[in-house]
Amino acid sequence: MAIKEERYDYEKNDEDLYNIEVGRRPILQFWKALKTGQIKTDKSDSRYAPFQYQYDFLTSRKTNCWIIGANKSGKSEACHIKTALTLMGLNKLIPAPNDGYVVGLDWATIRDTILSRILELIPSADLLGRSVEKAWSASKRTLFMTNGSKAIFKSADSGRLKFQGALLDWVQIDEEIPYSVYKEVKMRGKGGKQGEEKRLYIWGTALPNLLIGRNSYLYKEIVMKKNTPNYDVFTSIMDDNLSLSEEQKDEWKDSCSGNEYTARVLGEFFSSTELGIFNGEYLQEIKENYKQSPLSKGRLKKIDGMIIFEAHGTGKWQIWKMPQQGQVYSIGVDSSTGESEDPSCIQILDVITQEQVAKFWGKVDEDTLAEEIVKSGQWYNNSSVIIEVTGGIGRAVQNQVMKLGYYNLYRREIYDQYGQVLSDRLGWETKGGRGDGGTKPLLLMDGKRYVNGGGIIRDVETIEEFQNYLRFADGSSGARHGCHDDMVIAYLLALRQINEGKCFDIILPSCSFPLSNEIKSREDAEAWLYD
Repeated sequence: MAIKEERYDYEKNDEDLYNIEVGRRPILQFWKALKTGQIKTDKSDSRYAPFQYQYDFLTSRKTNCWIIGANKSGKSEACHIKTALTLMGLNKLIPAPNDGYVVGLDWATIRDTILSRILELIPSADLLGRSVEKAWSASKRTLFMTNGSKAIFKSADSGRLKFQGALLDWVQIDEEIPYSVYKEVKMRGKGGKQGEEKRLYIWGTALPNLLIGRNSYLYKEIVMKKNTPNYDVFTSIMDDNLSLSEEQKDEWKDSCSGNEYTARVLGEFFSSTELGIFNGEYLQEIKENYKQSPLSKGRLKKIDGMIIFEAHGTGKWQIWKMPQQGQVYSIGVDSSTGESEDPSCIQILDVITQEQVAKFWGKVDEDTLAEEIVKSGQWYNNSSVIIEVTGGIGRAVQNQVMKLGYYNLYRREIYDQYGQVLSDRLGWETKGGRGDGGTKPLLLMDGKRYVNGGGIIRDVETIEEFQNYLRFADGSSGARHGCHDDMVIAYLLALRQINEGKCFDIILPSCSFPLSNEIKSREDAEAWLYD
């Protein structure tokens, strides 16, 4: 359990007290007060004094120094102060002139929050009235100081390659940046004298990982090294922030639950009783390096017997690769009624590369979903379709697909223990458990092998659903509270069909199909199809 920090008691160190105002406080005066213990705290008129963890963070001599804590707890402010002090040459461990990176998740956050605050913290003059000049170059995204120091502001979503080449004295990291970027940044230390080990000072702040908790690199490679020779790691909680009213804190707390409350309010990593089933680090890597915006977004239309794709901003189809002549595809479908909170999803994979080529996602009724399945199946070379039929909704969709004249559907073999024979059934029925008839472990096994084997998922939303698919303490699995799993299930179904080799068992469009009014039930369709 996190413990609320107390304010650092400066009054016991020196009777000559400085009043440092909140907001645009003189940073030089603040630093001198820190070094000599000369800060007065008066909550009634909003005077400022740091918490103990902020003071320890600012005065740490270790090469890796982090604050991992809750939202609204003051961790970012301490980080920005350390950067401002270093640029002004007041960090004795890193004398001026010095070079550094300030790294944020994206440029909008850097511009609107990080940069503006660091500029505020650097005053126009020091305590002796001497000018402290700074110049911002928007084209180079670099802050230049007259003492020769400079800070280059870098966006982590620009990718690892954008961080190569530079030799640095220090790096500020705001929040948990992608692991590939973090590894690259750690290699940017300058060399000292010949034979001297490269040294790079890194300080940063982050919220505990909300997706994979203690399985994140933030926990494994930073938090677990706390109090080792090169690492200082401090923690903070929301209740540390005295500038928030109790009503504001209660509002924040009420908006969070479960693991989110653990991270955002208590500043802690959630326990491993809920673990991501799929390789979280690789999923994050493909999210950073292999994701692609869809080639087009739109709708499928059938005009004079031909399937036409129409680009449209509100369309529910996203296309990464158009159908290729002679190629075989696998289509997985997770169905919903359109009236529940869960959308329906269609995922289409290339059978050879197992790469995602298209996705349909949205709340539609069973008839509309069936039409989309038929159109996409015909467009992607009459591909075989595997539909989740557990619970009955999928069966209704599957029946409608056949009434529309499309019969390239996945069929599974089941053992009839009474007749003691194998028989075919249309669609995929998910059953939990590991014994006879347990089918869910097969889907999860496919997904694990796919992710661990370097499978390429193009869609960011699908990747995030994979990241939020968990194994719970009771052994069950499913989406994290508040999340969906329809994209994951549809994707895993398409993989299962590929792994069973069923994608080549298709009925060519030239076959003689029965009229739709001859099919009155699923039994009629199966009797026609398999007799």
